[in-house]
Amino acid sequence: NKEEEKEKELFDKEYQNAIKTEDFDEDWEKALYRICYIRPRLKPRVTDISKFFSFIKDKYTETDVEDLGSTIQEVMSKTSVTSVTSTDQGQERIMNNKSKRLDISQQDKVISISKELFERLKNENSKVFGTVKKTENITGWTRMRKKDLLEDIAIDPLWIIAYRGFLSVNLGKGYPPEHNYELVKYFESKLKDIQREVPGKWEVNLKEGRSDKVVSLAIDDWTGKKGDRSADALSQLEDKKIKNCIDWLVKNVCQFENIIIKICNEFSKIR
Repeated sequence: NKEEEKEKELFDKEYQNAIKTEDFDEDWEKALYRICYIRPRLKPRVTDISKFFSFIKDKYTETDVEDLGSTIQEVMSKTSVTSVTSTDQGQERIMNNKSKRLDISQQDKVISISKELFERLKNENSKVFGTVKKTENITGWTRMRKKDLLEDIAIDPLWIIAYRGFLSVNLGKGYPPEHNYELVKYFESKLKDIQREVPGKWEVNLKEGRSDKVVSLAIDDWTGKKGDRSADALSQLEDKKIKNCIDWLVKNVCQFENIIIKICNEFSKIR
């Protein structure tokens, strides 16, 4: 009937607008939007819900965990929020409990670093990280997909920046182990040329049989430990050291992006 047609038209319009934003550009976020849309209590909060789950995904599924659902279930089972009798109060409590390790001043510090970094990257015309919309990030790192930069969009890299001084692309995350395997081997073969063009601590991490395939560039004192990229480590640095990290990222981001794009496009032409 006409009423159902109008409702469908309204949904299609709002859905198309939503998936153009960073909050609903991944498949699981699109599914979340559809689920919340038909629930009156959840629909007004769908953006906050997406941000909350994105936080859990980014903080607890850095490299190895492919099943986001089970990860969220595990994290939620350990949270101090045991009941929610008032949806408004409960939602606020969950969203504010972003890190049990950081106090309010540390959270504010990390958010301030994040905002400054992405504003500077935007001014530097960074093709990837200069387009980040979630600039108030408390995790200490950001990851995103940007499909319109490569000649072969099927490559679909996951771009990662850690504010402590680390840049990488994961060329296999979310795909079968064989995806982009030969591409990363090509990166390995070009590593010396890459280091001559952009000096720094470059690394290619490729293990047969695993989905994750990472090409990275890090600041000189980067240890490679998992905790290095965390907000906890970042918040404990002296202001001078934080400035060095931010300055290093601003100096190297565009070169890193251009190198990755260049090598990917080279490979697309010769394979």
